[in-house]
Amino acid sequence: MSIRKVAFELSIPYPTIRNRVKLPDKLNAFKKSTNLPGAGRPTIIPQPEQLLTFMDARRHQERALTCAHMVNFLKQYQQPWLQEYIARQKAGCGYDKLLKLLQKFCRRHGYTHQQASMSKRVISDLESTEFAARFYGEHGDVPDHCVYNVDETGIQYDMPSRYIWSRRGGSPKLSKGEKHSYRTTAVLTIRRDGLKLPILFVIKANRQYLWFVLAERVTGKSVLVLDNFESHVCDEGKETASLLGYDVCALPPNATSHCQPLDVSFMAPFKRHMRDLWIAEDMVSDNSEGNDDDWMSPAAHLKRRVMIDRAINAWEKITPEQVRGRFLKAIPKP
Repeated sequence: MSIRKVAFELSIPYPTIRNRVKLPDKLNAFKKSTNLPGAGRPTIIPQPEQLLTFMDARRHQERALTCAHMVNFLKQYQQPWLQEYIARQKAGCGYDKLLKLLQKFCRRHGYTHQQASMSKRVISDLESTEFAARFYGEHGDVPDHCVYNVDETGIQYDMPSRYIWSRRGGSPKLSKGEKHSYRTTAVLTIRRDGLKLPILFVIKANRQYLWFVLAERVTGKSVLVLDNFESHVCDEGKETASLLGYDVCALPPNATSHCQPLDVSFMAPFKRHMRDLWIAEDMVSDNSEGNDDDWMSPAAHLKRRVMIDRAINAWEKITPEQVRGRFLKAIPKP
């Protein structure tokens, strides 16, 4: 069958089939993009490269980037075009049209609309390496069963999302009671050999101390890795730890996400297990008062019991191998 007939049968242009037959090796070796550069309708924004450079620079510095920032950039550098563009639009629609134009520009260049989150100070790999070297230089002779890491995290019975479903045209406002959930603090402690200590739950109006839990585990000279909170690294806290046989090793400021074993790929699976358990568990009901209407808001003591049981079950799902792996990942041996 001739090339022209093949092109007719496949509804493909004749030159495409001809070039494929004549230059197969060259076409197969081509590794660049198969799309033509600059394809598609060009944007009407003047000098778009400058705007894109401005956007990349702000995000590289972990600074907020919104359409308002982009409008301010256009006001500063493309004011005549901006005024002309607004004047061409229908009365009262100029701002909305401009926002849609900027949103399309962002999507075209790989930007997505995301909920902003606060970022800690960026810690470099060198700082993490220096901390690991300093840790093993000072505590390298301490055995695995004497190295502890402690961190606290908040657990909640339930928490309304920042974004909710609401009837179209209705109000998204929440009452005061819906903006808060029953909350308590869980203090988690792990040991480098893979042991998980019992969770210490900080209950309101009850004085509880982590030292009561740690004191029972001391078998020799031990190291306690803590985040750099003032209450943890103050003289009084170090003295109390020393009386129990612990040397306090404070993490670098704002470095818990890189250097603290409980924060390095550990809190996420713990919270995920709690979420899975919440989905699987039955609704909590309190029929002691004979009120079946308020089934979404059980009594406080029931919420407390459910939260504690949920956290304990999630804690049991963490394996000793995961604990040892997180320690090695957070504080690698030099």
